[in-house]
Parts: sequence; structure tokens; C-alpha cells
Amino acid sequence: MRAGYQVVTIDGFADLDTLEVSVESVCLPLEDGRFVQAKLFACLSRVIKKYPHATILPGAGAEYLVDQLARQGYTRLAACPEFIDQVTKPQVFFDCLDRLSIPHPEVSFEQPQTRANWLNKQLFSCGGVGVSADQSATPGYWQQQVNGLPVSALCIADQQEVRVIGISRQLTQSFSSSLPYVYSGAIANCRISKENKLKTERYVNKLRKEINLLGVFSLDMIAAAEQLYVLEINPRVSASYELYEQLIPGLNLVDAHIRVCEGERLPEFGLSTDVCAYRIIYANSPLIVPAGVSWPQWVKDKPEAGRSIERNEPVCSIYAAGPEDRILAQLKQYEEELNYIINNNLNNLSKLK
Repeated sequence: MRAGYQVVTIDGFADLDTLEVSVESVCLPLEDGRFVQAKLFACLSRVIKKYPHATILPGAGAEYLVDQLARQGYTRLAACPEFIDQVTKPQVFFDCLDRLSIPHPEVSFEQPQTRANWLNKQLFSCGGVGVSADQSATPGYWQQQVNGLPVSALCIADQQEVRVIGISRQLTQSFSSSLPYVYSGAIANCRISKENKLKTERYVNKLRKEINLLGVFSLDMIAAAEQLYVLEINPRVSASYELYEQLIPGLNLVDAHIRVCEGERLPEFGLSTDVCAYRIIYANSPLIVPAGVSWPQWVKDKPEAGRSIERNEPVCSIYAAGPEDRILAQLKQYEEELNYIINNNLNNLSKLK
């Protein structure tokens, strides 16, 4: 919207912030961490009929459908089907990492004989809901569990070069043994060694040689004691992009993504070493959002009054900025304040995590 676009959204939550920037919005809940193809295509068909010149920007839970969109004649796509195909097929992607000598945790496409220290990863899900320690989960592939700090490099590429915008620490929380790593936020420009920053630059430039990187994407990794392991590439404008737009004046990553997908060069922009973060607040029990909540300025993704939210579904997000060694404490303080505000409005009927 800041770049002059009129925005129509098909969103899993349709929160107040999304509605505010949209000329029209459709709420389409995700199922198992992704949009159901038939339901999404039905929504898209109605939207494109009304806005025939719209550019489609696939987000989390929809990027796996880009090839089908292209095949059905949706030509105005802010996405590259070849890029998405290369990084969402595990065997293709990990074979590529091996050829480029980029380290990654061991993977298996058959159920491992031992269940210890293996994670089942379902295909085409987002937000960590497809990652499970339950070996009886629906097969996708298995990846060896590695101890370390989960980090993600936000990048942007045109047809000639790729740039790392920043590296964030990924925040997760466990709901159960079948949902041990649910995504719950990020700390942009987290503390990471100079060696690992250089390795990240080398990784993405190596990947350019074999993968048609295009647009905004994130490279998820584990910073272990003696190695930086690649987990996956998310070929979309990831959730952390808003943090970097706050830190880098004039940066508009959605506009830049659309432009490079249309063949333009990367825009000029600086980098920042400042730190900011956000955390997703999940419901600890079912609740109905009360009317009249006075949301603090540091709350975003606010739900509409009257909306029903189930246990472990997101309620909203909280944002903070400042030194990294104090930012988690700041988020915790905001979380406690928000817990009080919500519970006060609910007459203590519900609580938040």
C-alpha cells in the first residue's frame, strides 16, 4: 500500500491491521499449515474476475501452488515457479546442497530405523506446524535434529545478484510432542558470529549458481557450536520482512519483490545493525475477542471483536526494539501486560500464553 498498490488480501486470519490496508479482504483459514488448493483457487477466481489486472503475490501456505497457478493462466505472478519448484522438492534441494558442499543435517526419505533425534517434516506447510517428533506423522521426509540456535537470513535476489538483508533469530514454542517447534516470532539482526555471517553470504552466492533465486526469500539455518547448517529455503516474503522495513528507512520489500519478479534490478538500500523483534501470542484456551479492548501501540495483527479463537491459535503479535540482551525481557513484560488487558476484558474467563 505504501508503494501505491491497492491491496486485496486472501488471509488466514484477516486481522484488523490487514483489513485496514486492504480494499477487500477474504478470510480463508489455513489447514495443516497451508491453504487448500480448491478453496484458494475458488477465492482467487472471484478476486481476479473483479480485479482482472491484479498481480498475485503468494504468501505463506500458498507458494506450493504457484506452478498450478501458472498452468491455469495466472500470468501476473510475483513469484518464480522454477525457483519454488527447486527448493520445495527435498531430494532436489538437498542434492543441490551436497553438490555445493553446503552443510545440512542428515535427511532420509524413508522412516529411520531409530526414532531418536529425527524430525518428520511435512511438505508445503508453514509456521512449524509440519515439523513433528512423532514418527507416525504423515510422511514427507525426515531430518536429523541438530542442537543450536535457529536463525534465518532474509534475502532478495534479481536475475543477476543476491543480497542478504539481515539474519534473525527464530523464536519457537512447543504445543505438544507432535508440535514441538511452532513459529512464534523473530529477533532481527540477532547476535551471530562474523564467521557465520560470512558463511551465510557464501551459501546464498553458491546457491545462485544452481538455483534460480528470485525475489524475497529466507534461508533457514541452525547455528551449531562448530557449523552453520542449512535447513530449508522459504521462497516467499517471510514474516520477518516487516522488522527490517522498520529498521531500514525507505525499504519496501513487497514492492521490491514484485519489481524484481517483473525483471527489474534490485533497488539500492542500506543495511542496519539495530535490533527489533516481535512475538506471536497464542491463545491458551478458547476465547471470543471482546469489544472495547484498548490495544497498546506495540500490538499488531489485532483480531476483530467477536472473533472466535481456538486454543493454540494466534491472538495477535507484540513488537519491541532495543539491545538484544534486553529485548526478550521486554517482550515478556509486554506479554504480561497484554495478558492482563485481555483477561480484564474477558472477566478472567481466558488466559494467554
